[in-house]
Amino acid sequence: MKTKRLSQETLKLIACVSMLIDHIGAVIVAALLRKVNSGGGNAEALLELYKLLRIIGRLAFPIYCFLLTEGIHYTKNPGRYALRLLIAAVLAEIPFDYAIYGDITWQHQNVMVTLLLGFCGVKAMERCPDAVTKILCAVVFSLAAKWANCDYGAKGIWTILLFALTREHSHRNLLQILGLWLIFSPDHAMFLNWLNGRHMTVQEWAVLSLIPISCYNGTKRSGSKVLQRAFYLFYPVHLLALELLKLRIFG
Repeated sequence: MKTKRLSQETLKLIACVSMLIDHIGAVIVAALLRKVNSGGGNAEALLELYKLLRIIGRLAFPIYCFLLTEGIHYTKNPGRYALRLLIAAVLAEIPFDYAIYGDITWQHQNVMVTLLLGFCGVKAMERCPDAVTKILCAVVFSLAAKWANCDYGAKGIWTILLFALTREHSHRNLLQILGLWLIFSPDHAMFLNWLNGRHMTVQEWAVLSLIPISCYNGTKRSGSKVLQRAFYLFYPVHLLALELLKLRIFG
């Protein structure tokens, strides 16, 4: 049996690289597509590149959710953990708005808000005395994410809860595969799509995130606070950098 080799830092690096690739597609390549389309050019190759970058980017969010549930399990100070998420969410909102939507908008919230709501949802469910109240709690936070129009919305909360609820289960790998499939497959026919030769949707590729997650060995190589802060700051900083690059290229 092979030893699991991925440390927490390695898993974070995979998530960050995947997210960067995703947002290069969502910000830079999408802007190129708009320019080509407005000029009546052939955008077929760009569209394929855009899809490829977004598919690679599907690895990031489930890994972030998995790492969040690991953090919830091990943290000795939940309040400070939530505060870090809140600060990252506030710092990221304006870069997120400009990079993805081109202007400040309150109609969409960045993914750190989703992670913060998921964190609060898991901690609230830990205090629920029975299954009925746990389900009600999950519904409340799912509706809150949908109402706030957070990145990934209610599906984001379901993904976080999936990892939290299966963390100690002996068949967690199978449950997580099925869970992600149900969450991200719009018609619950992903495997039928494969058999029939039809293309999977971009979101369905999120299930591949379970490959690096399954290789996680539960260890940290470093307890560095600088690395910890850099992980949180990467999200707003890379969005800001991509927006500035877009402005430099397209004006």
